[in-house]
Amino acid sequence: MAELRNDQINEALSHTRYFLEWGGMAWERQFRYALHKILGPELGGLNVLDIGTRTGKMSCFFALLGANVTGIDITHGFAQRAADEAARWKVSDRCNFVQYNGNLDIFKDESFDIVFTKSVLVLVQNLDEFTSSINRILRRTAKFIFIENSKGGPLHYLRYLKHRRSWDFSQANYFTDREIECVKKNLNVSGVRKTRYPPTYLIFGQKKPMPPAVGQNPGCPQRT
Repeated sequence: MAELRNDQINEALSHTRYFLEWGGMAWERQFRYALHKILGPELGGLNVLDIGTRTGKMSCFFALLGANVTGIDITHGFAQRAADEAARWKVSDRCNFVQYNGNLDIFKDESFDIVFTKSVLVLVQNLDEFTSSINRILRRTAKFIFIENSKGGPLHYLRYLKHRRSWDFSQANYFTDREIECVKKNLNVSGVRKTRYPPTYLIFGQKKPMPPAVGQNPGCPQRT
């Protein structure tokens, strides 16, 4: 059984870019840093929440490392495709896919050991409320890993012009220092790593023991 586990871990680690699905080297470097410096490659028995799982690939990655994973997404019909991905990697018994409406109230307090997002929080309209909910569902020793788009400079704008027909940024709220401060209000942020091109933030940390009330800090922007 241990040998099978090692084979699964090695398989996952050798296909990191596939599981990340998109983003290129900068996103992969951010995730590899998070995996090796924060999480570690052995997640046996931990409960992971993969928010915005899309096709379920990152959920499968965590499952290959031994975790029990809940992958959620607001996209209608995603669950079957994600389930097919889990079957491909033989981790169906450790993956559960749920369509949700953007509200984390479907989960009980202290349900998860790890919460992961990739380019999800930039689409959340009430970042204050959402990150407070993430803190609520984290267990006392739990960790979170957010890899999010940051606001880029002129080079990124030129890249946007090149891809504007295939990239839809109309609903995105790129992370700036203000969004980082909002996350810090509701979660115990222990580190932030930024890349400039493409512009990304890796934000990681632990549960905050006493989450503050929602909506009392001007550092949290109300998005429209």
